[in-house]
Amino acid sequence: MMPKVSGLELVTALKADATTSDIPIILLSAKAQNADVRSGLDAGADDYITKPFEPLDLVDRVNRLLEARASKRSS
Repeated sequence: MMPKVSGLELVTALKADATTSDIPIILLSAKAQNADVRSGLDAGADDYITKPFEPLDLVDRVNRLLEARASKRSS
């Protein structure tokens, strides 16, 4: 849990701002219920990983998002 602002509020704010809306966001959370994952994705997160997690899975997902972003830029 983050102080002062929730992760969902932060994602919503980042995605609403034109200067940060293209930044890929992966939520990494202990909240693992389907409703929590759906809320995170609905807020604008590009991916959602629940704890405990495999560090290599996180690396793979970061790489996938960065590759998709690079591909989108070159189109």
